[in-house]
Amino acid sequence: VYADEMTAAFQLSNASGGMNARCLAAFDEEDRWKCSFASHSYGHTLAPLFPLNSALDQWSTACVLSGISPPGFPNRTHTNGRGDLTLCAKVPGWYECSWNLTACTASQVVELNDFMKDFTRALRSTRDAWQKDGNGAFIHSCHTHCEAQDTRLWTAVTIGGVSMQQAVSSWWKNEKEPAVVHSYTDCAHRPENPHMCNPTCAGAPGVLQQVI
Repeated sequence: VYADEMTAAFQLSNASGGMNARCLAAFDEEDRWKCSFASHSYGHTLAPLFPLNSALDQWSTACVLSGISPPGFPNRTHTNGRGDLTLCAKVPGWYECSWNLTACTASQVVELNDFMKDFTRALRSTRDAWQKDGNGAFIHSCHTHCEAQDTRLWTAVTIGGVSMQQAVSSWWKNEKEPAVVHSYTDCAHRPENPHMCNPTCAGAPGVLQQVI
């Protein structure tokens, strides 16, 4: 669903002017919309990169994993007040789980873990970028969105005893070190409650309001 929406948005706005030129050159014209996705542009970016994100981003859970396109898409669009085209959390049985991890069933947690694996795999598969000297990453498992905007989370959320703040600071000060020195990935969630596998996520509230 999300890929279809990004394709339509790319074509509607002729967005190639704002995309990574190296990425665009790597695709035929009909596939250049893929450069809208970080997983494709990541390997074509020359500047040092440090992805800081949740592998279980709350918005993605609701609006990508369990979202559906509005009736009549792409000729008719939907707005929820934030500009999302998707009808978020509308896959049957997923509304509560999409916004609240504790409401998920064991089978849903399995799907969420697969979603997290796909996210991390997309980064790792771009080996030239993931392993490039000067790059790094902090990919945690907290069910949050835009966590870099919340100063409380800089020191609260950790992976292997290293906080977001410490990871970013160390990477920033050592720009030529191997990427493996500055790359952090997190655990998979448990089928039983509490599902959260990283205890430091307990103080990391989701920042999105539920979308009806």
